[in-house]
Amino acid sequence: MTTKKKTKRKNKQIQKKFVRNEEIELHEGDVLVYRGSRSGKNWQFRMWIAEDKRYLRKALGTKEKETAITRATELYLTIQTKLRTGLKVFDATLGELVEKYMDEQKQRIRVGAVGKGDIGITEGRFVTIRTQVERHLLGFLGKDTKLSTIRKDTFRHKYTQYRRKKNPLVRDVTLVNERATIGNVFRHALELGWIQAPQLPLWEEMAKNADKRDAFTQKEWKEIYKYLHSWSKKKMTDKEKQERELVKYFILLLANSGLRFGEARLLRWGNISIFSEDKVVKSKIKVDVGKTGKRVVIGRRGDLFQKIKKLSTNNNKIYYIVRIDADKFKFYLLTGIGRQKGDAIGVEPAEVKDLPSTIEALTNI
Repeated sequence: MTTKKKTKRKNKQIQKKFVRNEEIELHEGDVLVYRGSRSGKNWQFRMWIAEDKRYLRKALGTKEKETAITRATELYLTIQTKLRTGLKVFDATLGELVEKYMDEQKQRIRVGAVGKGDIGITEGRFVTIRTQVERHLLGFLGKDTKLSTIRKDTFRHKYTQYRRKKNPLVRDVTLVNERATIGNVFRHALELGWIQAPQLPLWEEMAKNADKRDAFTQKEWKEIYKYLHSWSKKKMTDKEKQERELVKYFILLLANSGLRFGEARLLRWGNISIFSEDKVVKSKIKVDVGKTGKRVVIGRRGDLFQKIKKLSTNNNKIYYIVRIDADKFKFYLLTGIGRQKGDAIGVEPAEVKDLPSTIEALTNI
């Protein structure tokens, strides 16, 4: 005997169509005060915001008609004041603020520049800001967070705890820099009229002269130094050998001058003069674009420029000293030295870029 399976018919819930039972137009029709089938006896407010191309709807929190009209008028005047002064009517999200801020920073980029300049930021600085804002700020609060919910004490202690939980090794100096960027984001929001002054972030106390990057020890540098003299002796094309030689001399130049990577990359032959002092060949380097502005550096091993010049095809004073594609340069630097010798001296590949800060380790070399 077969039994028929009983099929249960799902009752479709038919949503009631919204109907306004009573409505009042105010301010020449700009405002509609109404109550309808879904709001019961409570009065509602509606106003078209042309700048945002959408309606602002708000519950007036009363069943009394006269009270509703009074509150609607007050709300209308508040909105008009915001519109006249350029303030935002609708509550923006943190994601919208970050997008607006990063668009502003993108316009400030000085293309091809490095280090400190009169105005704007470098492409490298833009990447740093983007990481601080999109990864850390949005990671902390979330892109959908309404700006109106953010208070001045939202970040105090909590942000630092969040960052240290994500990365226990994060440095104080990194957190101080991130705080400065986050503060700039919210000051931008204040200028836009998206937040009020009391919402600007407040932070717990933290030392500004936080720890600095570690330099290579003398032993570590000697390992790199010895390897530099062997890594271009393997079988390779003439072009690759020339490029490796240039990178080798470039690294030695960084270590013997204290120049930053970006500063040295932008040196032209016109920035260099060679001289002898106490039978030692030295160099006078005019840094035109640097993190701390223009300056003159006296470097050791002036002979390095002479060796680079022999490998260069054009030594005109307007030409860059080391002309190697940036991506290829990083490839040589990280794969040639960082990975091949990193294990031997206990150095991570990314730390090779800190070489300019190790000049104090070279005293006895």
